[in-house]
Amino acid sequence: PPHFIDELKVSYDGKLVVKANLTFAISQDPAFRFFFKPGKEADMVVEAIDNKNNKFKSTHSVTL
Repeated sequence: PPHFIDELKVSYDGKLVVKANLTFAISQDPAFRFFFKPGKEADMVVEAIDNKNNKFKSTHSVTL
């Protein structure tokens, strides 16, 4: 059965930067690229939910 990421969210300093609703058409090992200019040092949080309702979360410190 298909297994893929349904939703991807990226936030920075508590504010949503990118949200994507995905389908099985995304490759097995995708790379997503987006651009933004941080105004201060803060944490970037990446969250994903797959079609089996598994949740993933990763936090990364961004320095200027």
